[in-house]
Amino acid sequence: MSLRWPLTLSCSLVLLATACKGDDGDDDVADEVGTETDSETGSEEHVFVDATFEVRESVEQLHITHAEPGVELRVVDSSGTELQRALTDDLGSLIFRQLPPGEGYSVEETSGSEREAARELAVMSVAGSQPDQSFYDNQVLEPGYNYITTRDGTTLSAYVFLPGPPEDGPYPTLVNYSGYEPSKPGSSLADQFDLGGIDLSSLCGLFPVVCDAPSDPSGILGGFLGFATVSVNMRGTGCSGGAYDFFETLQVLDGYDVIETVATQDWVLGNKVAMSGLSYPGISQLFVAKSQPPSLAAITPLSVIAHTSDSVMRPGGITNDGFAYNWGENVLDGAQPYGQGWEQDLVEAGDVICEENQLLHGQLVDVIEKAEANPYYTPEVYDPLIPERFAGEIEVPVFLTGAWQDEQTGGHFPVLWEALSNSPNVRFTMFNGIHADGYVPENLLHWGAFFDFYVSERIPMIPPDLRDVAPLLFGQLIGDQVEFGPDPYTGYASYEEAFAAYQAEDPIKVLFEFGASSAYDPGIPQSAWQLTFTDWPPPELQPQRWYLQPDGSFAPVARRTRARLELPHRSAGLAHDHAERRHQPTAAALDLAARRARHRRGLHQRALDRGHGHGRPGQRRSLHSQQRRRGRHRGQHQRGPARRAGDVRAERLATRERARARSDPDHRAAPGSDPRRGRRAAGPERRVGRGANRDLLVRPRI
Repeated sequence: MSLRWPLTLSCSLVLLATACKGDDGDDDVADEVGTETDSETGSEEHVFVDATFEVRESVEQLHITHAEPGVELRVVDSSGTELQRALTDDLGSLIFRQLPPGEGYSVEETSGSEREAARELAVMSVAGSQPDQSFYDNQVLEPGYNYITTRDGTTLSAYVFLPGPPEDGPYPTLVNYSGYEPSKPGSSLADQFDLGGIDLSSLCGLFPVVCDAPSDPSGILGGFLGFATVSVNMRGTGCSGGAYDFFETLQVLDGYDVIETVATQDWVLGNKVAMSGLSYPGISQLFVAKSQPPSLAAITPLSVIAHTSDSVMRPGGITNDGFAYNWGENVLDGAQPYGQGWEQDLVEAGDVICEENQLLHGQLVDVIEKAEANPYYTPEVYDPLIPERFAGEIEVPVFLTGAWQDEQTGGHFPVLWEALSNSPNVRFTMFNGIHADGYVPENLLHWGAFFDFYVSERIPMIPPDLRDVAPLLFGQLIGDQVEFGPDPYTGYASYEEAFAAYQAEDPIKVLFEFGASSAYDPGIPQSAWQLTFTDWPPPELQPQRWYLQPDGSFAPVARRTRARLELPHRSAGLAHDHAERRHQPTAAALDLAARRARHRRGLHQRALDRGHGHGRPGQRRSLHSQQRRRGRHRGQHQRGPARRAGDVRAERLATRERARARSDPDHRAAPGSDPRRGRRAAGPERRVGRGANRDLLVRPRI
């Protein structure tokens, strides 16, 4: 699809009639000349000339780049009605959103005697934007760094990892899709994680992912299990083009296009792919799956939300100005031009696509401002962003894990069980724990089995070589030398027999007392026991209502007592006028408002501070000439939950030490336990109560 559209002019009647001349009435006209009246500025004679700015036609949008900065443009429909007008940003870019699908649109400058204009533009509908199959078939992805073209011509950066040469394929394939930095070119595990000085280079022959690790955890884990992985940056992030808008329609359609493009590759087994990822790339799976890409085989959303507002933004009606706002601010920071840092390296190495793709990043939609503008439930705003409402549109198998005490996305996920009503097979694993526990070995064993059944179509088995090295890897990545459990399906004679047994299992598993396994030291993420269920909530359970008692306990019977609340100001003899203070903001609210205002100012200022050029033709190199990559130490400016499998390492280690130091004898380390290893040495049996896992509720990892 062309990014530059010629100016097609028709004969028009203005105050001074101008006739089209030519023998057959269809001579080309270079300029449209006329005298028009601007409703805001009064009469002004002006000439429309062919636009030097570029317009990309999109789904319910028009994207303008390479205009002069600070120029006012307007969009006019085929009837001549102005729909919107706005100023271009500091990079000369602008997006007109929420346009009705149709043809005959124009984008014009609104001032000056000579005004640039682009004519005969089309705005696509969702249904009308569907490409032919050849659009996907003609795209070729190779191992390493790539770009995937979407239906409106926007290119998304992608990193492809193969567990072997392409000619040795095809390989079962997983796709990770998020606004973090999944497509950042891969590097060795040693470059990405602190491995404690351990040299893993000798393992590159057995596990190529050791020396070519993608920049997303599920890509690394999938690589160890023999999967090809494709890690893709969402529109408006990293080196992907377009502008960021939290799960807008275009993001969902992009995900559809990614799935269909990847599935056509010769190295993809069965031309079907699954999706992987925890948290943000887990949530994105729900949105992409609702668009029903034909080549999507299954999804595995780990640690996800069920309701954008109730789960995270305003749980219980109270604004989550902790994790939710911090996450939003960090994602927005990363969605600015060159916001993630690594883009600059590619541009300086000659990546002109990444450079061009930065132009629209400043047109992002501020999700925090959007939330503040809708403090109450607005169906047209929130409904498209609520997985619980659209989960019934998902028609592929689903493997989902979640922690009741998830400190980032909350424990609201179980409502998705009933919402996923049209999925042919849904597997839920639920447990006490923290956000990143979807990636612990006990869950990964069944995560890999799910992919083997629905993508690889083979009997699931952890490779012996991986079993040997796994405790060492887990010890360095999450601080716990935990082993994989036994393979549950290797006793079956065929894939079909094993798959039938898998499908006959109870679909819901609850892991109890994570961090209290008798086989490991306190705090290590392994369950003590488990139960399975056929439905959730279990039908045999009956809800009960318990009441607070005068002594602070709970009981099933209410006691009538006269309640009294003693406030500190009463005992101090201070007056308290409710009418006077009713609508006065608290100090905390004022501080929050000030912080948000600083953030919004900062988004604009950071773009200016980077010294970008204005993006006019012939000056594109100036877009990055003065840009300097942000200085960033390990662990700083992480833009979202569980972006690395090793994020929890320090927290796990601290949790283990706290558990050992408890004064309760039940929480002391057993005699003979080795502090350097997670697994217990010989020692007496002991039980660990719930308190041992309480410290797993740690601060959000942004």
